[in-house]
Amino acid sequence: MSSPADVAAPVDPYRRVRLAYLVGTCIYNFGFGLFSLASFLIVYDTTRSVTATGLIMVCLSLPQVVLPGVATRLSQLWGGPKLYVVGSALGGILTLVPAGLSMAGLLTVPTLLAYYVGLGAIYGAMKPSSSMIRVKMAAPGRLAELNGNVTVAWALATAAGYLLGSSAYTYLGTTWVFFIGALACLPLALAIVPMMRSHDLGAPEAPKASATGELRVGPDATAVTDAPAATDAHGATDAPAATGATAAAAEDAERFRDVIGVWRANGGIRAIAALNVLVCAVGGFTVVLPAMARTLGSDASILSLLEASAVLGGLFVTMIIKGIKGRLGWFIAIRMHNMLMAACFVGLVAVVALDGSTHPMGFRWVSLLVAIGAVLGIGLALNFDASVLSAMIQHAAPTKHLAAVLEGYALIALVVVPLGQEVIGAVADSVSLAAGVALPLVMMVGFILIFPRSDLRREFNNLDGAAEEHPSPLMRALGAHARDV
Repeated sequence: MSSPADVAAPVDPYRRVRLAYLVGTCIYNFGFGLFSLASFLIVYDTTRSVTATGLIMVCLSLPQVVLPGVATRLSQLWGGPKLYVVGSALGGILTLVPAGLSMAGLLTVPTLLAYYVGLGAIYGAMKPSSSMIRVKMAAPGRLAELNGNVTVAWALATAAGYLLGSSAYTYLGTTWVFFIGALACLPLALAIVPMMRSHDLGAPEAPKASATGELRVGPDATAVTDAPAATDAHGATDAPAATGATAAAAEDAERFRDVIGVWRANGGIRAIAALNVLVCAVGGFTVVLPAMARTLGSDASILSLLEASAVLGGLFVTMIIKGIKGRLGWFIAIRMHNMLMAACFVGLVAVVALDGSTHPMGFRWVSLLVAIGAVLGIGLALNFDASVLSAMIQHAAPTKHLAAVLEGYALIALVVVPLGQEVIGAVADSVSLAAGVALPLVMMVGFILIFPRSDLRREFNNLDGAAEEHPSPLMRALGAHARDV
């Protein structure tokens, strides 16, 4: 006879799936870090162009901008688990292509960029499935905890891939780096196979912001938040989609009109979007890291350290949110972090302007330490801004149009990050590397000086709440987010 405790215990059929999913996420992102670092080195060392290096992000992001309608149809037709498994498997198969080209001596910058276009198309087509499977596999009431665990797994595994990527690239070669990246896709796909047996997607939980992820890429990158995608909020299930391209196009057009109408009528959303544009544009600074690494030495491990620092800075965001909750207004906190970011960019400009390649080894080590500290600080500030703004957009959006607004908000990162990289790269190539690094600094100084006096600041204040002793619903929501992540 079962005890009362046994009877009351909640059913959790996906406990093993969650563990396999987290392990698969670690393995995949480790592989992604390996071949991403190799790609940066290949493109920059071949072209010596920062703009050309930025084309990797352009090729990866552009298909995701133009494929949301296709992704919605596929998620409705196949369901989240099947779409995720197929997309992950296709990503692994596609990654074998640059491995084969490298083995044959045919891997060039154009063929590598074409690979990233294909990879971006796969990511774009499978984007809704990430949120759908997380909603389905999460233990009851613990979706935020799962999202937080995925965020940590992504950051640590990607950083590990970057750190070991230089050794793999140097000693194993490009072929093996991409081959390992292809194999790394398999555990993630296999982890979700058991979920394909069930056709009940379950009711999605309320959206919550991710501590990081604004600039994340990959099958688990939900662009802005780890909340259910728009297809979930509109009731996407494993049932077949409504037939007819005309009906699908009409639905997408109606959703687009909803987003435009809400954004025009809501000054708070416009203020959040304006700040997010700035954050994403500044986030494009990572395009200069390969060129900066070459000013400090020819060893690929220098770029490994810089890329890993940009990722690891975001791990401290949740701790900071907990620390300032109820003590500072969120706009003030964002402004303080942006002042930190500006100071870090001053350090990076100094490192580049002094050009460690013309100085003794001791000077280069000091320059590298300064650069690592600056990149850590910038990564921290960018991820803090992204986390707070993600929570704010969910609070400010009308419930009726929440999914549509989040879709539009997600497009900001997909468009502005690669555009920012290309602008920064163009300045670095046409003027100087120091000028390219200084451009985000100019953006930050402009924000610090101008935004507090603008109309958008007043809109932001309406969202930010009253005095510390009377915290707004937004501050309470962010506090709950800090506890959940």
